[in-house]
Amino acid sequence: MKNIITYLFFFLALISCEQTKKLNTDETKLIQEINLDQEIAEKIKGLSTGVFEVSKGNKDRDILFEDFQNLKNYSKNLPKAIKIKATAENASQIVKRFKQVLKDKKLIVYKSAENYGNQDDIITILQSDNKFEALIFEATNGVNYDIHTQLIIDRLKDWDSKYGIELDGVGGDFVSGEFKNKPTDIPKFTKEMYDFCPDIVEQGVGSIKGLENTLKESNQFFLWWD
Repeated sequence: MKNIITYLFFFLALISCEQTKKLNTDETKLIQEINLDQEIAEKIKGLSTGVFEVSKGNKDRDILFEDFQNLKNYSKNLPKAIKIKATAENASQIVKRFKQVLKDKKLIVYKSAENYGNQDDIITILQSDNKFEALIFEATNGVNYDIHTQLIIDRLKDWDSKYGIELDGVGGDFVSGEFKNKPTDIPKFTKEMYDFCPDIVEQGVGSIKGLENTLKESNQFFLWWD
């Protein structure tokens, strides 16, 4: 009983010490526009290094979508989104911690820029209940390999139907996430990943075997087209 009381005291103390940051007038208006609770926004800002700003996604979206009838008019009715900077460690914490509570509000939270400690990452909160819409908003692509946004979405939807996936990072040239159920045939899936995204080997882990070992050790995946 003493241990339980000690644990509860420690837990309550941890909650009470949680850092939050007040929003300025502009930020308050922005979070209201996307239906983000102020309490949650202040907790996210407490883990951040900046202020909430409007996000419009990929500025080259219209050019990239010009030849795709189902996407070319997307920018005419953009969903609302905001962004904020955070250290790499805190950016990951924000996504993991607030993903479900924001999902319940029909909001998607993800890292839209990952800078590996060289500078702050960027967190985007997008008003949508479609987890794949972030790829359209960010116009995720591998144009050097003739891989366009819809092709990436189709591949991720296929993986989602087979294994279940959650996305935590979506940018102009990358997407990252986690498998709920890891593929059972790792060597076969490794080849599929490499064929679809060669840069994760050639400019990443260095070998097919290295990618295979990474998939065996973790449920995480990362796709990146240079």
